Amino acid sequence: MNKKKILNELLLIFGTIIWGCAFVFQDLGMNYVGPFTFNVERSLVGSLFLFITYFLTKLITKKNDKIEIKEYSIKDTIIGSIICGIFLSLAMALQQIGISSEGAGISGFITALYIIFVPLLGLFKKKKVNFLLIIGILLALVGLFLINYTDGSLTLGKGSIILLGCSIAFAFQILAVDHYANKCNALLLTGGQFFVAFLTQLPLMFIFEHPEIMNMLYAWGPVLFCGIMSTGIAYTIQVYTQKSIHPTIASLIMSFESIFALISATIILKEKHGVQEIIGCLLIFIAIVIAQIPLKKKSNLED
Repeated sequence: MNKKKILNELLLIFGTIIWGCAFVFQDLGMNYVGPFTFNVERSLVGSLFLFITYFLTKLITKKNDKIEIKEYSIKDTIIGSIICGIFLSLAMALQQIGISSEGAGISGFITALYIIFVPLLGLFKKKKVNFLLIIGILLALVGLFLINYTDGSLTLGKGSIILLGCSIAFAFQILAVDHYANKCNALLLTGGQFFVAFLTQLPLMFIFEHPEIMNMLYAWGPVLFCGIMSTGIAYTIQVYTQKSIHPTIASLIMSFESIFALISATIILKEKHGVQEIIGCLLIFIAIVIAQIPLKKKSNLED
């Protein structure tokens, strides 16, 4: 494995840590504003940060004749931003609503099921599903059962159902990013998809919520973290590293987002979870890892 691949994997780990911590800040942000309002603020801050960063880097590279600037199709960038942005907007909306009822820790594990849904969606492309994926799905179902089984009965909470929808939407977003990552500039594609998320959730903010300027200002801390760190930096890392990291390796690294979410929620938010919920989360995590184990030869992971 060369140095570039190692660096990209370390970058993706850093991005995964940011995503895990972002669940806490998303939770904190809703102490002041509703889910759509928070997403509108976050997406606007993130997209502006990315567009400004793009133009600054372009300005710097233009002054340095030794740096080659790769040109990308404007058409691909616009189409990619719209398609990725629609899936991202749906995933963000469902995730934010789900966090409000399930909490940051549990939400991280249910959201991370997108890593199972990605290969499962390969069925639409007539790709075979290996038995490890089936085992992973069954373990994930048991984990969800333990999380939602209370007082002698199974009650699949509205929050869990919403977060499952969120994980499916994220699976489509990841597949869309994978398709357009090599056709677009990473900063423009990431900024573009979040600007689309901003535009699509702006009317929802006014329809379903009553945003107040002061409350929006009070949420500046969580908004800046999610807008700059999670949106601006972590998602750019995702687009950039997906160009060179094998999808299986990338998925395995991103699966640790759920672990970082639970740890940060426990430390910062003082969330408490019972033994049954912890076991359920553990089973979901094991399911995610098992589902990503390749049946091919090791050499294929380094292609």
